[in-house]
Amino acid sequence: MSYGEIAQRLTGLVGSDTCVSFDDQDHPTELRFYRADPLSTDLVREAFAKTAASFPAEMAAITAVFVAFDDSLGTTRRRVLV
Repeated sequence: MSYGEIAQRLTGLVGSDTCVSFDDQDHPTELRFYRADPLSTDLVREAFAKTAASFPAEMAAITAVFVAFDDSLGTTRRRVLV
């Protein structure tokens, strides 16, 4: 499965209003979630775990997961421990 397809699966798990991307399309190490309003870190953890269970080889390379959202000071980015 390609990382684009994995991003689509993660988007389906956390919501279609969320953008999921990787830092590199060939050999990613970071997974990034963006939504205009705050996204639950528990939801992100659950989606990551479900996807990692289905695609362990592809997801094993991911060492960092970030959630970004807009607030009164601009875009805020937080790391999610998975």
